[in-house]
Amino acid sequence: MVIVAQLSLLLAAQSGEHSIMDYVQSNLKDLAVSARVLSSDVRELKKIKSDYAQNYTFDRSNVLFKDPFKLRVDSTVEDTTISITYNGSNLRIKAPGVSSRQDITNEPSRRETALDFGLLIPSLFNGFFNARFVRMDRETGCPVFDITYVDRTESARYRVWIDPTRKITTKREWYNRYGTQIATFYYDRPEHVNGVWVPTMITVKNVENKVGGSTRYEAIKVNAGIADSMFNVGR
Repeated sequence: MVIVAQLSLLLAAQSGEHSIMDYVQSNLKDLAVSARVLSSDVRELKKIKSDYAQNYTFDRSNVLFKDPFKLRVDSTVEDTTISITYNGSNLRIKAPGVSSRQDITNEPSRRETALDFGLLIPSLFNGFFNARFVRMDRETGCPVFDITYVDRTESARYRVWIDPTRKITTKREWYNRYGTQIATFYYDRPEHVNGVWVPTMITVKNVENKVGGSTRYEAIKVNAGIADSMFNVGR
């Protein structure tokens, strides 16, 4: 029976039976969360990238996401607020005395997407990412996919494990443009909010399997109707 099961998985993979579109949530339109940093270890985070610890500078941030490819993160510490907004391939950074607008069309890996939150939605695979089925994971029963950028000049890639029922990623490995793994993200404690599954805990480990940081999503709102004006990046 084991041999038969393994043969069935092999044939499914060869026939292209597994499509990433079978594992996306098509009803997610927008998302608002309060992101709270639970732990951070600067030394371990710097082993991922020299500046990666900056992502854990603020204890709490308000995050707004709207499909397709709109994201805003407002972080405040004491009296200082930093706002980072992505709208398509445009990026705006605002801080006291600083206002920068950048076109990152040719740097797709700089764009934060729903994938960073453990979410899989159709727009990710409509001209931005490609997905290739790798295998069914024996231990977890999760389908595993390799995700690459459609833009061939960007060679960074990811390998994801997907909860086939909730259609969220449970694990994501991050590889740089040289093919070297630099981090692994774990997505846990999913909650069902307004018809959408959302991971509420994200933990990142470096290649030494040391925890660099963990973040909890709170006050989650799904499909509340976020205005496009919240993602204005100016001209």
